[in-house]
Amino acid sequence: MTESASLRNEKNNSPNPIDRIQTEPVIEQASSSFEKHLSYPQPLNKNPKKRQREKIPSAISSTAWRKYYEDKLKEKEEQENAKKKRKVENVKKKQNKNTKSRFLTNKDADNLDQEAVGSSMRDNETEVEIDDQKNQNQSIFKQKCGECEEELESDAEIKTEKNVGCDSCPRWYHLGCTEFSGLSYVEVSNLDFICKFCYE
Repeated sequence: MTESASLRNEKNNSPNPIDRIQTEPVIEQASSSFEKHLSYPQPLNKNPKKRQREKIPSAISSTAWRKYYEDKLKEKEEQENAKKKRKVENVKKKQNKNTKSRFLTNKDADNLDQEAVGSSMRDNETEVEIDDQKNQNQSIFKQKCGECEEELESDAEIKTEKNVGCDSCPRWYHLGCTEFSGLSYVEVSNLDFICKFCYE
């Protein structure tokens, strides 16, 4: 025999590596690894605990029953009062936040350092400044008379300074600046008024 034939015989005599693989242990190992990582949920053992209730007096007409009932009512009222207090406090906090945030948005960066000043002084200052800003905003948006260009007052007591609005446009006029200057305010309010700009 040649060398190659002898090598073939040796290979044939040696065990095949595939024959050495045992399938059963591999399956067992796989199943154990699944058990480690993939487990089925187990039901919880709940031991129902019985809630112990207060012992209620048996006779409704007894003083013990009345006391028990009054205590329950007081407890309920206290809880409701506490809820109301918390609501009021929350509303106050929100209002304070809103006023402070409006104040801070209108302040310059230099004035932000004043926030370190005492809280009571700061709160009073913010309220005053917010009121001042509201007054300034109201004066900015005041209407002017379409004829004489003077500011109109909504609460004017003098007859000629009362306001009349055009029915066709958003312009307003002093009563004295219109052709209705001789009439009373009540009479004019019942009439239709069209300004000279809309009439032309």
